Amino acid sequence: MVIESMGASRVDLGEDDLRRSPIVAVGSLDDVCEKLTETREKYGISYFTAPIEARPDVMAPVIERLAGK
Repeated sequence: MVIESMGASRVDLGEDDLRRSPIVAVGSLDDVCEKLTETREKYGISYFTAPIEARPDVMAPVIERLAGK
């Protein structure tokens, strides 16, 4: 379970909650690309960021695949 600090309160987020969130994409390359594509189509969001710790060699396949869509 992930616990995120939000001001003075705390919110518990389980794996299912995170997977349903339009701002979180985790999983295999196919899973991540599918989630980002769905988010773009459903919400019109086309600008995504990655955590500062994300390695370029890990993000490159996602970027390459989505650039063609």
